[in-house]
Amino acid sequence: MKIGKVVFALVAWIALSVSAVWAEEASDFVWQSDMGAKRPDQGVGQSDRGARYPDVSVRTASALISTAEDDIPPKAAAAEDQHPADQWHKPAPKTAKPRVLPGMPTPSAKEPPPRDPANSPAKDKGVLSPLQKEKPAVDRPVAGGAASAVGYGSCDGDSCPGSGCRSGGDPCENEDPAWRLFSSSRLDDARLRIRGWIDQGVTWNPDSPANRFNGPVTFNDRSNEYQMNQLYLSAERKTQNDGWGFDWGGRVDLLYGTDSRFLVANGLETTWNESRRFYGAALPQLYADFAYDDLILRIGHFYNVMDFESPMAPENFFYSHSYSFQYGEPLTFTGILGMFKINDCWSVSAGVHRGWNQWEDNNGKAGLLFGFTWTSPDDDTLVNFGITLSDEQVDRPSHMTAYSIVLSHRFNDRVRYAFEHNAGQETNAVARPGGGFADAEWFSFVNYLFYDLSPCWSAGARLEWFGDSNGTRVIGLGAPKGFPWAGIPSHWNELALGLNYRPNHNVALRSEVRFDWADPTGPTPLKAFDDFSSNHQLLWATDLIVKF
Repeated sequence: MKIGKVVFALVAWIALSVSAVWAEEASDFVWQSDMGAKRPDQGVGQSDRGARYPDVSVRTASALISTAEDDIPPKAAAAEDQHPADQWHKPAPKTAKPRVLPGMPTPSAKEPPPRDPANSPAKDKGVLSPLQKEKPAVDRPVAGGAASAVGYGSCDGDSCPGSGCRSGGDPCENEDPAWRLFSSSRLDDARLRIRGWIDQGVTWNPDSPANRFNGPVTFNDRSNEYQMNQLYLSAERKTQNDGWGFDWGGRVDLLYGTDSRFLVANGLETTWNESRRFYGAALPQLYADFAYDDLILRIGHFYNVMDFESPMAPENFFYSHSYSFQYGEPLTFTGILGMFKINDCWSVSAGVHRGWNQWEDNNGKAGLLFGFTWTSPDDDTLVNFGITLSDEQVDRPSHMTAYSIVLSHRFNDRVRYAFEHNAGQETNAVARPGGGFADAEWFSFVNYLFYDLSPCWSAGARLEWFGDSNGTRVIGLGAPKGFPWAGIPSHWNELALGLNYRPNHNVALRSEVRFDWADPTGPTPLKAFDDFSSNHQLLWATDLIVKF
């Protein structure tokens, strides 16, 4: 009976969301993807992001082995469905895989040595998003891996399937497991996990700009109107060889909503959504994994995870995103990536890709990707580094290098901190007034602080400085068609203060107040906010995530 009510509520909710989408699509306010925005130095038909640097933010090599709830093997359903309140503990020490020395018999790949159930992969802690704070049932991510804050919990994952909000008492006193729309023993036997969510929200701008544009904040850039950001569905079979022998897996993700405008890959979504104004479809991930012992080879189209934040809404504490995430790195790569776990603390990755946010290479020149991750033995500290080298220009030789460093630390059961530094350089990226091209640079510093007020309530703050002195990065991705938007050489600053409320495993309510201000690096008549009349802006945004 309860499941029937939930299904009915979910269907009704999606119907209302689609109705709102149709209502907005009927308006005459026309938008375009960033792939169509042009800079004055570009030729006819050459899109800014498609030719110079594709669509918003990257995450390197590592999300790959993964961090979030979406990367949990089917056999670890109990751990995956736990409420964050049920995770405040430290797991038992893990047993390292024995190494074969000369003269020792070689273990059979088909018959791995016995393992203590208490130290199985389902008990490994991994790296977690600040919102979810759940403990992925996988080994630590490989190099550059999801650099979200180190997770934590309050009771053993196997002893407490779930809990709701409570005041005091045993955090495991009640059971409230997460509900999944696609769940069956056959799917579990096939190790196939199908899950999704809907994320929708509203961003209030007290300036009420006539163009309804919140400037370069991207994912929630519509002012004073409803947005269905993500209707997201993923199907995944994770490799699960326990460090021995061969296994295979893969994943495919589908997204529909306003966020699709910022997940555009050249040659894929650019051909799908040309006539769409607000909403569109995206295929952000489509890859196959092949594992042998501690090595995983990924082939296809996948998220890059050298960044702290994620394109997937449930993995983030905040509704909005940092400038670093949006403009300092790409979101996706298409290529081949090798990920190797050295031991419980170190992992590395390396691969080749077709360019930033490219499905079809725009210039036929391959790029390189490298990263590593170090996690402390107590799992409280993580250091993540990722770097990519590529040529993103179409009509001239150029070299682009971008790297990211993320440090996250858990001080105690309630307080977590993360710091991210991004920097990049691109040669021949800026048109000179007298002809020719100059180089461009960008760099940023982002601070995150999270504090858990109770099992269901948490508070967070984000403070960022993003330097774009050449005006080549912050270019108003997804801005409406016909807008006189151009890169503004400036230092971009933002402060976000937020609250998260999670009454159960399926629902997350996020609210934040955000203040942005731009400091131009030279004389310019251009401004970013309030109908291009101001260099500062205040926003209040709230969204609701329902996972199924």
